[in-house]
Amino acid sequence: MADLELARTDAPAATPGVTIGLVAFNQEDYVREAVRSALAQVGPPVEIILSDDCSSDSTFSIMAEEARNYRGPHRVRARREAANVGTVQHLINVAREARGDLLVVAAGDDISHPNRAEALHAAWVETGAAALSSWHDEIDEDGRLLRGDVSFPSSPFTQKLFADEPQAQRDDGVVPTVPGFCAAYPRAFWADMPDPPAKLLVEDGLASALILLRGETIHRVPESLISYRLLPQSLTVRSASEREELRRREGKISSSGRELVDQVDYTLAVARRSGLTLHPRTERWFRRARLHGRLTSNFWSASPGNRWARLLQMRTSYDARFLLPRLLGFGVFERMRRLVLRRSG
Repeated sequence: MADLELARTDAPAATPGVTIGLVAFNQEDYVREAVRSALAQVGPPVEIILSDDCSSDSTFSIMAEEARNYRGPHRVRARREAANVGTVQHLINVAREARGDLLVVAAGDDISHPNRAEALHAAWVETGAAALSSWHDEIDEDGRLLRGDVSFPSSPFTQKLFADEPQAQRDDGVVPTVPGFCAAYPRAFWADMPDPPAKLLVEDGLASALILLRGETIHRVPESLISYRLLPQSLTVRSASEREELRRREGKISSSGRELVDQVDYTLAVARRSGLTLHPRTERWFRRARLHGRLTSNFWSASPGNRWARLLQMRTSYDARFLLPRLLGFGVFERMRRLVLRRSG
């Protein structure tokens, strides 16, 4: 059960065409700016749901304060999950409570441009797409512009994964994907999704896979409608604290491996529930992705013998790029990483 806090608003009671679902978790440094950018949307009134995934910091209190203090045309409320459920379940819960036909997704550290909801809704009405995205601007942690009008590229793995699925959309021969940070979906896409059995943190790969397998359309608006915040990601190791940061990042990779296994299982389960039949080579690529998750999961806590045994299971270049640099232990991997970064820098 989620905690709910309703905001006072001057909005009319009519059902809105758009719900902005601003989802956040432990983003107290940026969430106020993200919320205010949602509240500043122009065009017809929209519903805005400010939703916190049980943060341990002041994220929810900031969202609730902004909702209480808002006076304007939009219908605004803040809600909080009773426990941390992960991005996929979080979006499903927000979609089930939303009233708008189109769910525009926003993150707690990005900045929606004032015409974002209106532009995405207009594109959806025109195209009937199963998902929409847009160009974006890249900003740094302080909000300074790094690059403008960026179009998020589709990955080489996506091209391999759907190469044998003729129904999958292709734009000039390239299979598109949905970048989650700038995405919008018909509300029913998430509201009708079954609850995942495990906590899933990455929603856009799941959404892209299901839409492409169904032969539905992903539409990208050729206009920057959101500022996407790039937070520091340096892996340079020059001090004890930076070494711990590398350990933290390696731990995150291990967690991502476990989630990848769950993500593949859930995606295939939803696909089968929808009556979809995958090409055998597509099934094989999904199995390889699942295997990669198993190979990367809990790598550093495994025994040396177990790490070497994983080498015998690798099937793709992705597996090799992960396993080979790490087989001789963390200390060797750290020194190799430092040497590579020094030469490239």
